[in-house]
Amino acid sequence: VKTQRLVTLTGVGGVGKSSLALAVAETLTFPDGAWLLELAPISEGSLVARLLVDLFTLPEFPGRPPLDAVMAYLQHKELLLILDNCEHLIATCADLIERLLQAAPKLHILATSREALNVAGERAYPMAPLSTPTRGPADGAAWSLPQLQPFAAVQLFIERAQAAQADLRFTDQDAALLVHLCHQLDGLPLALELAAARCKSFTLPE
Repeated sequence: VKTQRLVTLTGVGGVGKSSLALAVAETLTFPDGAWLLELAPISEGSLVARLLVDLFTLPEFPGRPPLDAVMAYLQHKELLLILDNCEHLIATCADLIERLLQAAPKLHILATSREALNVAGERAYPMAPLSTPTRGPADGAAWSLPQLQPFAAVQLFIERAQAAQADLRFTDQDAALLVHLCHQLDGLPLALELAAARCKSFTLPE
């Protein structure tokens, strides 16, 4: 993101795009900070520029388009703008991003979307689900917990389940169920976290 002015994290819903965007922002430093605009609740593209005015707490002038105020404000700023969940406003976001990048030469944008925005200079970064075991061990024996350590989906589920239920312990007898569950949830981080939280109220077989 530091060297690329527009990066778009793409992938299916629940794959972790928003979480990764926030994690990336925490590792970077910009003189004028990092700003997040969440677009999921927005149904009309015309509201995006207005939300940016509110985000940066800009004064309003009658007869002046909101986007003009935003471009003027960002013109000399060096900051990171995160536009989260652009997929239902692709055309609006693409046009807005293009205009902002032209107006503000030091602006960097990190977007998340189920598909690329197709803006000039965009670097799309596709995100895949977490690694998940889909078959039994090669020798046909039952799974064991050590065999599941390389699979990120299983490890995320175990970590979140134990966070929800501190005294929860998994054994080799649970390994096959863990494989089945992670496979059924397609290795999607959000789905795994929601399921893991249920371990506070349900047993793993339930």
